[in-house]
Amino acid sequence: MLENRDETDVGKVITVEKQLIFAIQIAYGLEYLSSRGFVHRDIAARNIMLDSQESCKIGDFGLARELGDDSENYQAQGRKLPLKWMPPEAIANYSFSTASDVWSLGVLFYEIVTLGATPYAGWIVAELLTRLKQGERMERPDNCSDHSYEFMRVCWSEHPFDRPTFTELRKHQGELLKEVNVDEYYLKLNANANYFVLESNASD
Repeated sequence: MLENRDETDVGKVITVEKQLIFAIQIAYGLEYLSSRGFVHRDIAARNIMLDSQESCKIGDFGLARELGDDSENYQAQGRKLPLKWMPPEAIANYSFSTASDVWSLGVLFYEIVTLGATPYAGWIVAELLTRLKQGERMERPDNCSDHSYEFMRVCWSEHPFDRPTFTELRKHQGELLKEVNVDEYYLKLNANANYFVLESNASD
């Protein structure tokens, strides 16, 4: 999530406000992509670039597909897909839609809030679909506000039609941006928290 950044930028504080701005910018990009009839299918922090003005850009359209006028989803064919960023219907049936990108946005926001933690750390990938269908979701991260976790959870609604649109999401985050509590403005890092959890195969 870095593009042409100066080394002096690395130490900059990531505020709650900045997290919301990132989420809004990405939602705007996905809103546009959806309006053009495309589904990205690989929305994750690794595919978001941040320029010198701290503007988010969506990249890596290798898995992106155009949605047909006569169908609501696209069936993937023989490609390895990022399971931990996929919703239940995509894992089970390789069925993708704008709503599946909404789910992925929720996982991406988890990555933003945790400063790059691996989603579902400690979960067995083979059990992912079963646990999601049973209603299990990632727990609220440290330093995550109620509103931010609510954003994630609504993106992770089991049924695609229960998930909000990108327009609704970015408007909701825009309203939250106006109400950022000064006490929550700067992230208070927990030295014991696993913010950076790396796995050998992040796409599993």
